[in-house]
Amino acid sequence: WNGVIDLWTHHRGADRRAVTLPQALRESEERYLTVSYGKVFHQGQDDPLAWAPQAEFADHHTCRGKRWSPATPPGSPGDPCPGQRPARWNYQDYQLPGLMRGEGGSRFWFERGPDANPNGVNYTDYVIADQARGGLERLAAQPRPWYLAVGFVRPHLPFNSPAPFFDAFPIDAVPPPPRPRPPSHASVLTANSVRVGEGELNARIWKRPDEEGNLVTTYLRKASMAGNFA
Repeated sequence: WNGVIDLWTHHRGADRRAVTLPQALRESEERYLTVSYGKVFHQGQDDPLAWAPQAEFADHHTCRGKRWSPATPPGSPGDPCPGQRPARWNYQDYQLPGLMRGEGGSRFWFERGPDANPNGVNYTDYVIADQARGGLERLAAQPRPWYLAVGFVRPHLPFNSPAPFFDAFPIDAVPPPPRPRPPSHASVLTANSVRVGEGELNARIWKRPDEEGNLVTTYLRKASMAGNFA
């Protein structure tokens, strides 16, 4: 265990001796060709020692292995891999223009996708699955042993879903659990995590009145969608 219990400390910053699975395969006698797509490490916390460089596996995913600030929007100053959308996944890419409603492009985190896009084309995980399919075909056709890691972003906020997955689980299909309160003996970190998570999931600013969500149902929608893409 390297002691990392937050989302912004890189594992190598906590333990420089750490060896990840893809790194171990790359450095083995077999010299595996290791490739990833999507959220394998947390956003902005990728690992250059884990993955084959473009010189070994050229697929234009130059952001693979890069560390960057999640607060740096793609294409802005400081972007370590400009021109990588949609190759560079981002949480907010789920909020496609066609899913924004309300004056001024208001964004809601419990949104039913349009009927015209039942398969979720160009949703973040759709793009990741399509990239992984192409990578898998190329890896299978070359002679080296290989390792492919594919990280789907969902289920995760925001809880937007294509229409069929949204409709498959009505919001009252599963009763919402009682709202949690931090145990009296919980650590400060645990108590804060409970409060922050509760605030994200129940903040009405993210919801349409006719699409009120609860955690269980929205996770069912998102898990079903991610499973379909896989």
